[in-house]
Formats: sequence, structure tokens, C-alpha cells
Amino acid sequence: MLPDDRLAQAGSLTVGVISDTHGQLHPAVAGLFRNCDVIIHAGDICGHGVLEGLRAIAPLCAVAGNCDSPFINPGLQKFELVTLARRLIAVIHDVHALDIDPVATGVSAIIHGHSHQAGILRKGSVLYLNPGSAGPRRFRFRRSVAILKISPSEMTAELIEFDE
Repeated sequence: MLPDDRLAQAGSLTVGVISDTHGQLHPAVAGLFRNCDVIIHAGDICGHGVLEGLRAIAPLCAVAGNCDSPFINPGLQKFELVTLARRLIAVIHDVHALDIDPVATGVSAIIHGHSHQAGILRKGSVLYLNPGSAGPRRFRFRRSVAILKISPSEMTAELIEFDE
């Protein structure tokens, strides 16, 4: 889904990770992602202007979530495999719907959303990253995004909570 092969072959990248915007691109996101080379949206975009606003910051890979309408954001797939800095990244909204073996497929990270609960988990060689929800507050969770740093030697993630 990313049009630029230089992202696939780059030595190192900084990736902004966002999910569950539910029709709202919070103004703080532009500042949080200002140094990102690429952005991944893990679904539940739910509105016009969100993807366009993210594309104005950096190249974008996005998937459809359970609340996304094909009429509002046509062409989004429910699952994407994208290569960034020579690492294969799986992007899906609901991690429970994942129907591949990440290790056998060579996936280094799985980026997902859906639960609105931010988290970073390593299962063997695979990093699971849920940036939480950056949209209107729901449940008891604060708004959050994540920054994923990919280098030749490692892949690290940081969660960033931000105010209303």
C-alpha cells in the first residue's frame, strides 16, 4: 500500500502508529508524528479527512476496521503486509482475526488496534503493538499513539499518551 520503495529498503525508520480515530484527527497528532518517516493507521478511521490529514504529515499505510465503511474510505483492506526498513510488518485492526503464522511468514511486528487499550508485547521474535485510541475518548483509556523505531539491529516501540 506504500508507493515508495525507499521505505522498504531504508536502513532505519521512525514510524508513527495510530488507531481508532473514529472520525477525529486530534490536532496533537501532527506534532507527535512530525519526525516520522511513515505512518500506519490500524483501522476504525470512520470519517472523511483523517487519512488526508495523516498523509499531509508522512506517507501512510492504513487498514479498515470493523467500524469503517467502504463508502467513506474506499479501497482499504482489512489486512496489509508492508515492508519497512527491510522488516515485514503485518497491519490488522483486530489481532484476533489474524490468520497467518507470523513467525512462518517472517513477520517482525504486528500492528493492531480495536481494543482501545495501548500495549506493547513481545512473543518470541514478534513485536505486537497496539497504539490505543487516538479518537474521542471511550472506555477508561487515555488517548494515545505509538512511535516505532526500526534500525538494522532492533525494533523498539514507545507509547505516547496525550491530553484532550
